[in-house]
Amino acid sequence: MKIKMKKIFGILLSLALVLGLMPGMSLTAKAIPVETLLTTVTFTNDGSQTHSTDGVVTVTIHASRYDNENGWLFGSQSGDVTVTPVDGVVLTKVRFIQNAKNPLDDDEAPFELRYTYNPYEQSLSGATVGTSNGAMRSSQMNGVTSIEVYGYNTVEEYTVTYKVINGTWDGNSTADKTESVASGASPASVPAGMKADSGYTGGSWDQDPASTTITADTIFTYTFVAKEAATVTTAPAAKTLTYNGEAQELVTAGTATGGTMQYALGTDATTAPANNLYTTSIPTATDAGTYYVYFKVVGDENHNDSAAGYVEVVISPEQGGTNNPDDHGSSDNTGSSDKSVIMSRLYNPNSGEHLYTKSEREKKALVGAGWTYEGPGWTAPEKGDPVYRLYNENSGDHHFTMSTREKNSLIKAGWKDEGIGWYSAPKDGGKPLYRLYNPNCSGAGSHHYTTSTRERDKLKQAGWEYEGIAWYGIAE
Repeated sequence: MKIKMKKIFGILLSLALVLGLMPGMSLTAKAIPVETLLTTVTFTNDGSQTHSTDGVVTVTIHASRYDNENGWLFGSQSGDVTVTPVDGVVLTKVRFIQNAKNPLDDDEAPFELRYTYNPYEQSLSGATVGTSNGAMRSSQMNGVTSIEVYGYNTVEEYTVTYKVINGTWDGNSTADKTESVASGASPASVPAGMKADSGYTGGSWDQDPASTTITADTIFTYTFVAKEAATVTTAPAAKTLTYNGEAQELVTAGTATGGTMQYALGTDATTAPANNLYTTSIPTATDAGTYYVYFKVVGDENHNDSAAGYVEVVISPEQGGTNNPDDHGSSDNTGSSDKSVIMSRLYNPNSGEHLYTKSEREKKALVGAGWTYEGPGWTAPEKGDPVYRLYNENSGDHHFTMSTREKNSLIKAGWKDEGIGWYSAPKDGGKPLYRLYNPNCSGAGSHHYTTSTRERDKLKQAGWEYEGIAWYGIAE
């Protein structure tokens, strides 16, 4: 006689408790399996005699006929239905659902229902449950239409986690994905369709999940790698430029690998322009001054942008007395062969600013714009120490200085470097240009430069501050 499953559990539990109380031995508590409905096998009208539920059971039928209403084993149809669990599944009960009759429960292996006709007999796992004696018609089978399978899974399951780095899953999610996988099996729900973040490409698993046998909690990581940076093959070079009243390209064209060379004008040597300011056109400028042309390679689909670089470009003021003497006039300096240039002095009656230039073209343009030409200011040499010209775009003020420290300080404060305005003569034998400052003026015209001691003293009496000699002209 077979021992019932429940009795086996009782014996095993008692044995475990006894062993746990023996000296030198320990008892590791494990969860007691809980009987659950694992699957329901419902027969269909295809008449198949084998039915499987993946990972649970296989049902085998030996009978001659299937009926859409009654199922298997009805009336005069003798036969049997056997339920076999797969490895790792323990069955505790199989319920055979009959048509229009109470179900038959089998809680002992092998889980099998047999039916014979004339005399009628039902048996579960070899034990007779109904005969023809005294109740022949009531014991007759009325058909099995489905089977409920109860038990539990003894195969341990592990958590498999999927991570994506530098990208997203299909659907733009970045959250980790998980699935439970039975020990000894391979993952069945490996994610696909991952997308790389901007600036990244490729992508691969650290190990292939589909070909990995799971024996513990496991993490699989899918990583996209950064694109290589595009490179500057030939950097743009500054052009040698002189003011001519027209827009001029500031640099030569550069070449690139892995993308397209683009350019943008910056404001200084430390602040790169915003990305949306770069274009494939080479920047141009008209006015004399210092310009900062930034460049970089905008990467193609397989490359990231290169780092930005810059080229410092100077458009020199128009040269006086060398290209066209009739524009500026020229004079020899005490018999020297060095040329000189007459500096024009102009006044803006609206702002109170004085401006000094050796450019005849600029002088004419300013007079046409309403400035007053006050005549020659002094005579400057064509060579010597440079006098820098700067412009404040906010106040409209110009400033002139020989000090590179002052020039750099003003540029850092936002002034525009307009390059070398002219040159200073040597101190010995030179004619001084006096520099004065109006403390009551915060905009254009706050500084004034003059060779006249009389004008200098008059401005001092009016409250201007004398700041010393700015530079020297050629003595007349």
